[in-house]
Amino acid sequence: MKNTFKRILSFTLAAILLVGCFAFTSCGKTEKVDKAVYDKIVDAFQTAPVAVYMIEKYKEAYFPAYDYEELDVDPAALVAEIDDYESSKEGKIIVKIGVCGSSNDHWNAVQKVLDDQNAGIYLELIEFSAYNLPNQALANGEIHLNSFQHKAYLQKEMDAQGYDLTIVGDTLIAPLSLYSNKVKDLEALKALATDTNKIKIGIPDDATNQARAIKLLESAGLIEVDPAAGYNPEMKHITNYLYNVEVIPTTADTLPSLLNDYDACTINGTYATDIGLSPSRDALIIESQGTDGNNPYVNIIVARTSDLEN
Repeated sequence: MKNTFKRILSFTLAAILLVGCFAFTSCGKTEKVDKAVYDKIVDAFQTAPVAVYMIEKYKEAYFPAYDYEELDVDPAALVAEIDDYESSKEGKIIVKIGVCGSSNDHWNAVQKVLDDQNAGIYLELIEFSAYNLPNQALANGEIHLNSFQHKAYLQKEMDAQGYDLTIVGDTLIAPLSLYSNKVKDLEALKALATDTNKIKIGIPDDATNQARAIKLLESAGLIEVDPAAGYNPEMKHITNYLYNVEVIPTTADTLPSLLNDYDACTINGTYATDIGLSPSRDALIIESQGTDGNNPYVNIIVARTSDLEN
């Protein structure tokens, strides 16, 4: 009886682990997809309908990181059409794409473009709860692509983990901006930092966004940063405070609530727009949104290098 119970318990635990594994990492290898399929996905992303959808849907939290032709459409109507659109995976090549966070509705716009082109591709989004997981899953062959990170973060991950991954296309930029409830422009903020008054500036404490915030404060002329740190500086790389400033790393999603306590905060696009802030209208300084391919904080679509070899 005891042996029977042990066998049942072992089978049950194994089943639980198997279900959990599929729920969080897709468990198991994906079938290789031809590079031409990835090219079609990138081309579909970098279209005007997707660009218009992102700008209207996310209210300046996201901007397209590619050039596109203007569309003679009502942006609100386009968003409504895409939000109501439902695709089918029947008879299509299924491509699993790892993402993070909740703002991934623009992938439905990409799906609609693919369907309008009769591309025969179905995009299955696999959501991960932490930034380190999608690259690990991609390297392990559990997903085909991922799209959640900017170029600087990918390089840092590859250097640290030894992943052999390749960028296949630019997507968007979620610009980090500096906001304040106490002053209206950057010069006024600097004027607050006197010999007797140290101003407090909150920045994100996560690896993905802290480096961006430090570089933004550097571009604002508030601090100096060790050039050797490149695009991934940490707090230890701040070499000089040009004004009487205290930079305080804190959890990114709490920064909007600290605007009344701190003199300024660097806030991600989605968190800013959630409380009614507009980067173009309210920011003291906004991260560069260039589409020349040189911005290290442009978000990207990433594949395994081996999958791109024919």
